Amino acid sequence: MLASRRSKRLVSQELRIIPDETYDASAWIKTQDLERTGAWVEFIWLKVTGASGTPNRNKIIRVDTLGPVAGSTDWTQIKLTGLNAPDGAVAVRVNLWMERERDGSGMAWFDDIALLGPPSSDGD
Repeated sequence: MLASRRSKRLVSQELRIIPDETYDASAWIKTQDLERTGAWVEFIWLKVTGASGTPNRNKIIRVDTLGPVAGSTDWTQIKLTGLNAPDGAVAVRVNLWMERERDGSGMAWFDDIALLGPPSSDGD
């Protein structure tokens, strides 16, 4: 992900989840020359699926964050364990963010973003 002077950078994906189940989240982030907030991963727990763009507040139940990682860092693993999916949540939006930079330079790399939940009931 390359920095910009004008706006934050964002890549996202939505996943279906099981409400009231416990999940573990982790991500590896590497940064170069990020002077401001840096880069982070955000988990937005949603009441609905298929919320295009930025979900309205009335569709969001809770937000959990991994990071941020700023400056120039080697690969750094960040974890949140024991995340309880909120009652009423049917999906989670996973956002990869990078703050805008005053000079428009800097980079962030993301790898192995994971949201691990309960084992499948069918043995898979």
